[in-house]
Amino acid sequence: MDYSMVAALVSFFWAILYLFKFLPTSKLSTNDRIPPGPKPLPIIGNLHQLGESPHRVLAKLARKYGPLMSLKFGSITTIVVSSSTVAKEMFQKHDLSLANRKVPAAVKANGHDQFSVAWLPMCPKWRTLRKISAVHSLSNQRLDASQSLR
Repeated sequence: MDYSMVAALVSFFWAILYLFKFLPTSKLSTNDRIPPGPKPLPIIGNLHQLGESPHRVLAKLARKYGPLMSLKFGSITTIVVSSSTVAKEMFQKHDLSLANRKVPAAVKANGHDQFSVAWLPMCPKWRTLRKISAVHSLSNQRLDASQSLR
């Protein structure tokens, strides 16, 4: 392959990358709904900014971006709350949306997410299973009976 062909291929791939990266795909993308934060690096995100004393770095970032900010740790987007009043408001008004967790694909593959108290979202089925486990498995009599196993 000669250099002009390589240059044409590189230019083509850069143009495709530009189209996918910088042109907006929709009016309400997920980045519009997350709080502001520092710009992450492509693979490691904001991990390089934490340093040896992450609590001080997070306090400095909170002064710049406010009490609610987003950071990327690798490919995981994390929302950091650095104000007690904002945290109180979030856990009082939006507690149901914050109570659920991401279910790993390995758990979903075997169907364990449908019958496990640990992976079910807060719903009537979760409440029923939690009551059953509290009454039958985690009662004082059952815990005392299984003392020798621990």
